[in-house]
Amino acid sequence: GTFPLSVSSDGRRLVDASGANFTVVGDAGWEIFTNASLADADTYLASRKAQGFNTVLTQIVDFYYSAKSPADLDGNQPFLTPNDFSTPNPAYWARADKVMAKIRDAGMLIILNPAYYGWGPDGFWNAIVANGYAKMYAYGQWIAQRYAGYSNIIWEHGVDRCPTDNALAAAVPNGIRSVLPNAIQEYHADRGLTPADCGLRTQPWMTMDTIYTTTDVASPALKSWNQTPAKPYLDIEAAYENDPGVSQQQLRQQAYSTSLNGGVGYVFGNGTTWQFASGWKTQLDTVGARAMTTWSNLIRPFGGFTPARSAITAGMGSGDTMASAGTGANGALAVYVPTARAVTVNVPFAGTKTVYDTVSGAVTSTSTVSAGTQVFNPIGSADQFVVVSAGAAGPTTTTVLPTTVTPTTVTPTTSATPTTAATPTTGTQAATTTTVPPTTTTSAGDPVICRQPVQVFQSGAWVQRYVDLPAASCAGAHR
Repeated sequence: GTFPLSVSSDGRRLVDASGANFTVVGDAGWEIFTNASLADADTYLASRKAQGFNTVLTQIVDFYYSAKSPADLDGNQPFLTPNDFSTPNPAYWARADKVMAKIRDAGMLIILNPAYYGWGPDGFWNAIVANGYAKMYAYGQWIAQRYAGYSNIIWEHGVDRCPTDNALAAAVPNGIRSVLPNAIQEYHADRGLTPADCGLRTQPWMTMDTIYTTTDVASPALKSWNQTPAKPYLDIEAAYENDPGVSQQQLRQQAYSTSLNGGVGYVFGNGTTWQFASGWKTQLDTVGARAMTTWSNLIRPFGGFTPARSAITAGMGSGDTMASAGTGANGALAVYVPTARAVTVNVPFAGTKTVYDTVSGAVTSTSTVSAGTQVFNPIGSADQFVVVSAGAAGPTTTTVLPTTVTPTTVTPTTSATPTTAATPTTGTQAATTTTVPPTTTTSAGDPVICRQPVQVFQSGAWVQRYVDLPAASCAGAHR
C-alpha cells in the first residue's frame, strides 16, 4: 500500500511505503469534520479522489467557522467542559472517528490539525494558553493513541499564527511524538511566513517544513529548499479559488512554482468548498480543480524536482511573475513561466521540447532542441509549462480535460458599504452579528488595514460577513 509515508534519506522528499516518491495533491477540506454530513463527506471524498487529489487538509475540532462551532452538525461539543482539552466528549469523537475512517478508506492522506491556533478570535490559541502545557501534552498523547492505527496521517500544528510561546506550542506535537515517534509533523505559520520565521523549524518534533503563500511562491520555496538541515516542504496553503482578486493563473502558478522549486506538493483550496458552505457541491468541478488534475498528471512522472534556477538566464521575472525551473529525478528539465513571455534557458542536453497547456494538459508544441542557450518563446497568451527531455517527449499520459468548462464565481460583498462584524462564541450557536459602518480602528483601537470576509450560519442560511483586522493580524487572514 501507499502508507505510511516517510522522509527520504536525503531529507528532500516524501516517499510511500514502497520507497516511491509521493507528491501531495491536496485540497483544503477544513470543515469536513464539523460542517459536512457523513453523506456529504462521502460525496466530497469521491469527487476529489476521482479528480486525482490524494490529500485532505483539515482540522478535527473547529472554534469558529462551522454552523454550530465548536460543535459538529449533530450538536456534539468536542469537549464536555468548553475549551478544556482534557474532557473529550465521546459522542463528538465517535462521529469524528467515522470521518477519519472515510478518508482512510478513500485511500487518501489526511493532514490533520488537532487544535487550530487561528489568526485572532477564530482559533483555540487562547484556550491552549489557559489549558497549559501538561493538559495539551496529554491531549497530544490521547489523540495519537486514538488514531495510532491510522497510517495515513501527517500531523499539522498551528495555522495562521506564530505562537507567542514556542514551548507551549510544542506540547501537542511532543505528546504525539511520545506515542508515535515516527510520525511526520509540521507547523503551519502565518501567511507569508515559514516555521523558521517563527523559530520552530529546528524543533525536534518537526520533521517537515511548510510555506504559506499568496502571490510570490518561488522565493519562499527556494528559501525553504536552502534551509539546513534539509526537510521536505509543502505549500500548505495559498490563495483560494473564488477569493477576491484571485485569478486561475495565480492558482496554477502556486502549484507549478512549488513543485519546480523542490516542494513535495501543494494544497489547493476553493473559497466555498473548504467550509462546506451553501453551494459547495457546485464548486467541486471548477476550472481550478481541473487544472490541479492536469498539474498532478504532469508533475508526478518526474519523481520530484531539484531547483534549477540558474538554467534561466534571461526573462526570470520577479515576485508572482518569477519563472521557475527544476530538474526531475527522471533527468528531464522543466520550466514554468507564469506569464506569456520569452525566457532564455541554458539547456544541458539535446532533446525534445514539449509545451503543455496548463489547463487541459494538451500538448501545444513539440520540437527538437540542441544543448546550450535556447529562447523559449510563448505560445498563446497564458502561462507555459515546458519540458525538455533527452530522449522522447515529456509526460504522455496526461488527462486532456474538456475545454468547455464554465467557471463559477462567488461575488464578494464590498467593504465600501456598511458591513457586519462577526463575534465568535464558544457555545453551540454560530457567530452572532452586529451591524456596524466601516471603521478605521478595531475595538482594541488598532488601525484597520484590511477586512477579513467570513461566512457565518445565521437564521438557517450562510451569509458573508466581515471582521475588521488590525495590521498585526492581516498577514494571517485567510478564510
